[in-house]
Amino acid sequence: MIDLALGNGEKIRTTDLERTLIDVAVRPVYSGETNNLIEIYSRAKEKASTKKIIKTLQKLDYIYPYHQSIGFLMEHSGYDKEEID
Repeated sequence: MIDLALGNGEKIRTTDLERTLIDVAVRPVYSGETNNLIEIYSRAKEKASTKKIIKTLQKLDYIYPYHQSIGFLMEHSGYDKEEID
């Protein structure tokens, strides 16, 4: 979780970029359409930490293998193959 400052100075608590990328892979309906996911991952590529995504996934300990979905999205969004592996 991070504190995000709004334009009016108010601060709200929200998830960080890496957790948000996981959340849209787990529940793609919340991101608009499934087709948007590759675009979302492409735009986040230069800002997101693959290591932080992995650490967060391990912490969440999902039963379903969402890491496969995330790997697919990263692969089709131009992430470095070594990072995906």
